[in-house]
Amino acid sequence: LCPVGALLDKDTLHEERVWYWKFTDSVCPLCSNGCNITVGVDPRKGRVARIRPRVNLEVNQYWICDRGRYGFKEVQDAKRLKEPIIRVGEGFEAATWDKALDTVVEKINSIKEKSPQSVAIIGSPLLTNEELYLLKKLSQLLDVKNIASNRGRLEGEKKFGLLSSDPFPNSTGVEDLGLVSGLRQIVQSILEGKIRALYVVGEDLFDIVSDGEKNKVTEALSRLSFLVVQDFKLTETVKLAHVILSGASPYEKDGTFTNDQGRVQRVKKAILPPGDAKPDWEILTLLGNRFQKEVFRYNSPSQIMSEISEKVPMYKGMDYDKIGPLGLKKTPDT
Repeated sequence: LCPVGALLDKDTLHEERVWYWKFTDSVCPLCSNGCNITVGVDPRKGRVARIRPRVNLEVNQYWICDRGRYGFKEVQDAKRLKEPIIRVGEGFEAATWDKALDTVVEKINSIKEKSPQSVAIIGSPLLTNEELYLLKKLSQLLDVKNIASNRGRLEGEKKFGLLSSDPFPNSTGVEDLGLVSGLRQIVQSILEGKIRALYVVGEDLFDIVSDGEKNKVTEALSRLSFLVVQDFKLTETVKLAHVILSGASPYEKDGTFTNDQGRVQRVKKAILPPGDAKPDWEILTLLGNRFQKEVFRYNSPSQIMSEISEKVPMYKGMDYDKIGPLGLKKTPDT
């Protein structure tokens, strides 16, 4: 923090010497500005230890805000989800990935056969472009029309030119990949009992509704025939799930975010997810292959971006090499 070492960060005071840390270039996931950062990991403890600004004159120049510097601590919460979990009676038990994913496929197929319009999917602006694309592709494979995502809005000037009023890193990606409309209608359908099976990825529905609706949401989710939630943290929605799929935080996976100025930027894995948790793109690939083999044949996010560049006009011709360390602004002719 201080160039001469007179002021030190208490969180890492007397910890491992900094030259033993591993540093990874990435993008801050805590608002839509997409500040470029370097993530420092203490290999001895296996945790993120420090976030530093990375120079990008088109995005954050030389700076990051305090939220970006210290907000990573949430991903190291002791209540992190570390393995797939299945509800058994009134309790929960750990499960293998095979058992958890097979249960999801069996339940959703069963409900979809009887009532196709009673299945819904909700995504999140915390997901990468690659993960949003796979979620949309899964909805098309299953012929699920009820799919949407939350997103933030950019209002007014950014504080210090860095901190956006939109707290999400990929609201632009949500819009670009076609998940922007219908969220409120899905929530209303849940409250009215029209939805029987719900797949939620990276979103807590209790953050979307007003305080006055939270009791109604609890009752509505409790009445669902099947609720599967994929997340890296324990949320109120997760607590009501029949199957919990343990995902990864933005510091634990590769992909891209599109910031509020339309710049597509690389997110890079700085540390492995804890326990048996997996990146969301990998979970979606495994799940998609169970619904229909050979459709979700991806070994890396770069392969997904290649497909996005072919299918989504404003991302045409993009790949990770062209995006590079400083990002690439999307245009109709990209």
